Amino acid sequence: MICMSKNINYDEAKQQVISVLDNKMALNKFHELINFQGGIIKDFYNQKTPKNIVKLYSKNKGYILTMDTAKIGEISHKLGRIDRNSIDYMAGIIVNKKIGDYVEENSLLATFFTNINEYDDLILDYMNSLTYGQNIIDRPQLIKKIIK
Repeated sequence: MICMSKNINYDEAKQQVISVLDNKMALNKFHELINFQGGIIKDFYNQKTPKNIVKLYSKNKGYILTMDTAKIGEISHKLGRIDRNSIDYMAGIIVNKKIGDYVEENSLLATFFTNINEYDDLILDYMNSLTYGQNIIDRPQLIKKIIK
């Protein structure tokens, strides 16, 4: 994006990005955005790890054929919902296995981070959001084209 917006080559753009990271201009802009949106910077840096870190292991063996990503997004939302008006921004999911990955029984599929105590149904929902098969499949192409 920098190459196109400034009409410079990839190497120059990369050097500019490294420069603003090194001189903390990017960090200062990030702080500006937090302030602009009503956030408190010290709260961002003082976040605590959620009290529940739950690892989900496969009960199946085979290739992951499909993932219901809409359902997984809904699960992530529920892991972080404190009440009707509050969200726990430290909650979420690390997806360890994706479409096309081969898993053995007891392979780590995902990790939940949450402060809620009732999450058994969400584990079941996640497990049911995956389908398995024995034939290798092509992984979906996530990056269509790299523009330099």
